[in-house]
Order: sequence, then structure tokens, then C-alpha cells
Amino acid sequence: MPIYNQQPRPRVLFEAVPEEIFEELAALVPTAHSVKEGEEVHDTEYDLVVTRSTSAYTRDASVHVLSFGADVLDPVLLEDFRPVLPPQYVFRNQRTLAMEASIPSDVDGELRKLLERTVVATIPVGEKYAWTIPDDGASRAFPLVELGAEKSPYALMWEREEAEGSALVLALPAEATEYRAWLAWFLQHLHEVDPKTFPGDVDWASSRAWATARTAPIHGELGRVQERKAELLAQIEQQERDAQDALDRALKEDAVGLQRLLTADGDELEEAVHDALAVLGFSVQQMDDHHDATTKAKLEDLRVKDPDEEGWICLVEIKGYSKGAKTNDVNQIVGRPMRAYIAETRSEPSTVWHVVNTERGTDPTARRKAIPNDVDLELLTDANGALIDTRQLFLAVRDVQLGRQEASAIRKDLRIARTRWDYRVV
Repeated sequence: MPIYNQQPRPRVLFEAVPEEIFEELAALVPTAHSVKEGEEVHDTEYDLVVTRSTSAYTRDASVHVLSFGADVLDPVLLEDFRPVLPPQYVFRNQRTLAMEASIPSDVDGELRKLLERTVVATIPVGEKYAWTIPDDGASRAFPLVELGAEKSPYALMWEREEAEGSALVLALPAEATEYRAWLAWFLQHLHEVDPKTFPGDVDWASSRAWATARTAPIHGELGRVQERKAELLAQIEQQERDAQDALDRALKEDAVGLQRLLTADGDELEEAVHDALAVLGFSVQQMDDHHDATTKAKLEDLRVKDPDEEGWICLVEIKGYSKGAKTNDVNQIVGRPMRAYIAETRSEPSTVWHVVNTERGTDPTARRKAIPNDVDLELLTDANGALIDTRQLFLAVRDVQLGRQEASAIRKDLRIARTRWDYRVV
């Protein structure tokens, strides 16, 4: 049956769209009408509504909607349409301060680029609102941009009815930009799902299929550049993945290696200090077995010698703390360990070190100075000893491993340290 007075498709209705924006967008479609305030139209004689209204559900449910800034979508009829329960609307009423955004992995291509450029890049600082989707409507919502760890929907595609072939709403926040690009993308998407209603390429004049003799070679050159770009991007992305994999492996090794200087206590910290001093070229002896066999007591953790300084020997006590270092623990290295050493060797040690890893659960940069008052370290000073913060030991070892410092210079500096050793000051 012929239909008279039907306008060319797609037929697009523009609602609450400023005149200058309407003129730009209308050029993309054969039939465009801007609704005046108070004007009534017959919704089903249009295929798509582009709206900046706060409501995206007022038009007939058979009409697709491209919405910028809507706060409410179509109603969801609860519990299989039981009349005793009223419909529940889908509102943009979920308050959030989140700035971190994610795009689902199945959103790719031009759509992902558009979202990154026009939605993610325009997320405002501070208060904003995301969509609340009732459980009964979850199958009709397809998030495009999600905020925070809660993955609150900030931009989404919405099926207007729970039926195959339902009209769609593309709901974007009011801050979204590039209206023309969004309309062009949505028209192309609708062409793919309903080519009868949305025939042809809306941007055909710029396409290669209808290029003039002048522009056809340029299309070819652009295509070659784009292919090369895609190849280079693929190579760079693979290199990035390889580097990330290598970093992940190295970080796992660091966690059980010298980085324990910054994270561990107990035996693990003792092992880390032992390994760090060995990297610096010291001769390091773990003392538990010796004391178990000789002194029958738990005394110093390590004894350290320097091959550059004959006869020099250091007793080392190592402590890890979840909070700050305890002043009373200083006595542990200058008390019984020194007396036992003198009784055993008939000589005094050259020096003693109290090695501490403080606030070990905190970013090392933010940690406070260990035992900040030098008066509390007088016993160490009197014993020609020093307090050593494992952060400083870590930095020194790293510089030696990177070739920035000579190990012999670090050993000399540690040998003469008194009261406290600060590698960065030295």
C-alpha cells in the first residue's frame, strides 16, 4: 500500500537543540525538523530524536533517541507487568565524586575513540551523577563509560522496550562534545541494525566510494598512512605489553629480593640486610648458628668485615617496625652483644650498627626520620657506632648496582659513620 506525504528517511526530530547546532546536524540527514516550544508533532512519523531535554522518554517508544544530558529514561515495568506495581523509571540520580573512568573491553573502534575524546576527557571534577538501573531493566542497559571502582554507568546505550528490535537510546552526559560526530556515529550504527529505516552512508560525500578524480588518490594515500599507523601502533602496543610483562616479573623478584629492605622484618629483613652488605663488598657472617653453639644466647644478628680494612669488624643488630623505631632497642646492640664479643675475642669491635626498617607499611618517601633526636643515640655514638635506616642502605646499594657509586667508597663511608648514617647527606 503506498504511503503519501512520507518524507525521505531517516527522519530526525531535534528537541531543545540550539539553532546553530541544529543547522550543523541537519546537514547529515534528508529530513530534519526542530521542534518549537509548545509545538506538537506526530512522533511515529520520525525515526530518531536528537534531544538536549532532561527527559529521554517523552517520545513514542518506537523512536530512537540520541540524548545529551537526560536525567530520566524509559520506565521499567516491574514483576512481569503486574498492575499492582507502578513502573519504575531509570534515573541519573547516583551521586558520585569519582574521576576514574573505564570503558568496557567490548567497546572498541570509532566508538571507543569518541568516548575517550568527548566523554572521558570532559568528566567534570567534583559532584556528578550516574545512572541507576533497576534490576528488572539490567538486561536493557549497555554501559559505555563507567565511573569509579563501583562502575557506575555514566554513558550508556538503552533498549527502549524489552523486545527484539527495540528502539535505542544513546544517553550521553550533558558535558559530552562533538554533537555532529555523535550523530554521524549513531546514524551509522542504526544503519547497520536497520538499513531500511536508516539507508545509506550519512557522510557519503566524504567517502571513497563517491570520491572525485581529484580526491580519490588522496583517499588512497590516507588509507596507506592509516594502515601504516595501525601497524606501528600494533608494534608499540606489543612492545608495551612485553615491557609491562618484564616489569611485572622483575617486581615479583624485587618483592623477595633487596626491596625487602623496605618491606620486611624478622628473618626476611635480616636476609635482605645480609645481601645488601654483600653487594657493597663486605664479608658478612650470620651469627645465629655461632651463638647457638658458642654463647647459647641470641646476640647480634650479623658480623661484618671489610676486605679493605684489616682487623675492622662490626656487630649488627637489625629491627623492623610497623611504626617508628623504639629508642630502648638501641641498647640491644651496645649491651650484651658487645660484652659477649669482648669476652669471646678479648677485644672490642671496631663499631656497631643498629639497622632499622621503620614504618614498613608506608611509602618510604613519606616515612619519618628514625629516632630523630641524636641524644637518644648517645650509646651508639659512645661505641663508635651508628643508626642505619634501611632506606639509605637501599639507595646506596642501588647506586652501586647502577654504576653511579663505587662500592669501596660506600664501605669507607659506613666504616666511619657515627651516631647515624645518612647516605644522601654524605
